[in-house]
Amino acid sequence: MKILIEGDTKSGKTSLLKKKYIQMINDGIDSNKILVLIANRMEAIRFKDNLTLEYSSENRIFSYFGFVQHELKKFWPIILKKSKKIHKFNITPTFMTFEASQCLMGKTVEYYRKQGFLGELNIPNEDISKKFLSNILDASLNNLVYTKIGDKLKSFGEVSRDQLYDQMNVIIDKYMEKTLENGSFDYGTSIYLYNNFLLKDEFYLGDFKKNTHYLLVDSGEIGSIAEVDFIDRIKGYLKGLIVTLNTDGPYGIHSYSKGYLEKTIIDSEYKRIKLDSKYIKTNKFLERLEEKFYSCETIKGLPNLHLDIENEYKSENNRKVIKKVLELLDNSVSPLDISVIVPQNDLVLEFALEKIGQDRGFKYMNIGRNERILDDPYAYILVIASILFYEFKEINLNFDEIKVFFNLTLGLDSIRSALLTNYIGGRSKDRYRFIVIDSQEIKKRIPQQNIEKYDKIREIFNKIPKDIELYDFFEIIYIEFIVGEKKKIENIKGCRELIDSSKKFIETLHNFESIKDINYEFIKFLRDGAKASESLIELDERLNGEYLSISTPYAYISSSRDSKYQIWTDIRNKNFIPDTKNILQNSWVLSKTWKGNRFSVEDQFYIEKINTMGILRRLMKSCHGDIYVYGSKYSSGSHGQGGLLYNTFKKIK
Repeated sequence: MKILIEGDTKSGKTSLLKKKYIQMINDGIDSNKILVLIANRMEAIRFKDNLTLEYSSENRIFSYFGFVQHELKKFWPIILKKSKKIHKFNITPTFMTFEASQCLMGKTVEYYRKQGFLGELNIPNEDISKKFLSNILDASLNNLVYTKIGDKLKSFGEVSRDQLYDQMNVIIDKYMEKTLENGSFDYGTSIYLYNNFLLKDEFYLGDFKKNTHYLLVDSGEIGSIAEVDFIDRIKGYLKGLIVTLNTDGPYGIHSYSKGYLEKTIIDSEYKRIKLDSKYIKTNKFLERLEEKFYSCETIKGLPNLHLDIENEYKSENNRKVIKKVLELLDNSVSPLDISVIVPQNDLVLEFALEKIGQDRGFKYMNIGRNERILDDPYAYILVIASILFYEFKEINLNFDEIKVFFNLTLGLDSIRSALLTNYIGGRSKDRYRFIVIDSQEIKKRIPQQNIEKYDKIREIFNKIPKDIELYDFFEIIYIEFIVGEKKKIENIKGCRELIDSSKKFIETLHNFESIKDINYEFIKFLRDGAKASESLIELDERLNGEYLSISTPYAYISSSRDSKYQIWTDIRNKNFIPDTKNILQNSWVLSKTWKGNRFSVEDQFYIEKINTMGILRRLMKSCHGDIYVYGSKYSSGSHGQGGLLYNTFKKIK
């Protein structure tokens, strides 16, 4: 059985795949023998939702990442036996959080920059670390050995930068050496291990053949090259293979694998199921747009596409967006049917939408941004308390941070919080500390119950040993000052997530002797803007909640949201369709499909075109009503802006 389900965006491909999965199980096929690979975690949750099965054992429904990690855990002894680079023989592999992997890479980058590496770069270590980690992931997703990353990137940069890429190789090699030695793996390392050890082991392949008879793959067009190579490797073991393919093609960072699945997997034996498109007029418009992409010729637009892209300033854009939202709401349009699309997070616009939601009694959600951990007031209490307790020499708290801390922990108003902050600041030598309050003036102006809370914190600090692990310290403060208080139950979740995250971070980094103060490293990461993790409940709300949404194009597409009205704003901003490469990153030249030598202007044009068209197809076909598009000549910083999307849309008449 070989089936290819083809159709464009919102044509029902995944729904049909899900029906076939249910039918297979109801017909007597053991669900444990069926492996389902879904595009991402959010889509996997959606696929599992409302599965109506007469009988089922284990449901093996994963994203590709989830599947790889599952297999590494299950067959870990094979990895230990095969790999000569792993020195710590843990019972199970340790999968690093993003915080831990970024910390380790950051330390590696910092060390080598002190040796004179990367001298031409004028960006923070954190930014370099993120790009290097992305390169390792890109290489793994392309079945490229990580030692070749710098060599491949040489075909993108100027010859004068070859030394930069050689130095990148050295840094990435050292990072990989340390993580492999200590048995701690990020996404990229996990895929590297799976592809280079499990997929080349006869026992593993025999077990897979015995226990996996059917494979279902959703969104094959955005599958990585590593995922497609995996399918190609095991397809001969299968009794059945069903693949869905979005004929609108890949988009963004997925574009580099365009056509690879069709070329590698699909043959004449496949039964093709072609689903009808609901968007005939939109398809024809997009075909015209693609044909004239780099032409100056005008093209005919669409009745439901409303362009207002010659405004002077961004503030004018925002006013028009708010006016349009209010107009739709006044015409009895449900907030659920409205989606605002922005190039990047826009706090001014978000504040205005939140205010409208409060006034009219509905929720709004930024579906592309998790809150910073420190935006949660009770997580904030834990972090500031830890800085006061451990007295990290690298961190000096400022007046406002202490003032807010007292406001939250002691229940003081702003005036009394400022008064107490001034008092302890004036009597502490080099940093804020919990000193004894012996001033009668302070005791007169601050209520006794608040002074008692302050003294309780000071007493607890004095009882706790200074070498306590950070997560144990968090637990004490959490129990003593947060649990059980009224009106805080909804925020306890953030504290528990912070405690769990700190424990995973610290336990992972204990494997690395070069990290001297792990407690400090975690706190530093939080203060640098770490985002809160997303719970299953929040994911469910993101998928099924009734709210007006605001998001970037990528986040909107990934959420599979479907709207009656879309409002695109600031489309002249170059980040509306962001570039997929920079001096330190290029998924294209790291791709197995890349056959070029030096990266050319023609290559640049090709990438821009397929990336832009892929995003436009998915955005426009996720809207079954009107699309309102706004743009301005100047950014909020008064910089002139054009942008690829503006240059494409200005020819529409």
